[in-house]
Amino acid sequence: MHVIAYFRHERNIGQTALARKSGLRQTVVSLIERGRLSPSAHELERIANALGVSADDIAHGRVVFERTTTQEDNTAIGAVRD
Repeated sequence: MHVIAYFRHERNIGQTALARKSGLRQTVVSLIERGRLSPSAHELERIANALGVSADDIAHGRVVFERTTTQEDNTAIGAVRD
């Protein structure tokens, strides 16, 4: 799955909505997600802004996890460190 599609699915945003938010055509978003079109830097920035991530995260395929740590997470992290 393309990183843009991943971010889009995580945010429950359809291609049409992403296209509207980014000011791009839906066909352009589709082509980019399918790897048939490489986005320009300007297009990448517009998509990133619409998704609430950085263009760098998309360009490098980085997935940013947006959740808070719980006590269980902290316990597990502590166990790994020991």
